Amino acid sequence: MPQTVAAFFDSIEPAERAAYSLGVRFGGVRAHVCSSRTADSGLPALSLPLPDLAVLTEGIRRGGAAVWAEVPEDSLKPVAAALRADGAVDLTARGVEWRREGWIG
Repeated sequence: MPQTVAAFFDSIEPAERAAYSLGVRFGGVRAHVCSSRTADSGLPALSLPLPDLAVLTEGIRRGGAAVWAEVPEDSLKPVAAALRADGAVDLTARGVEWRREGWIG
């Protein structure tokens, strides 16, 4: 059964590189990029916990970008590791940082 993997990047350029890289490294994986430049984010349709979705949405509002893909269950960990290796930000840590700054998301 396909699983959703999502990652946050501080800007769109590394997100686009990571999305492209996933397609090269994991044949058949189609990654999507969402930023403030995209007309339809598709984020609400993702099956992610609401706190993660809130941080992703805030990150995009702040100029970052999200990458997500539906991947086979056995590819979930390698794909997530590849996204981290390509510069994905720790979403939990970023949410904590923003809350310290006053964000109430």
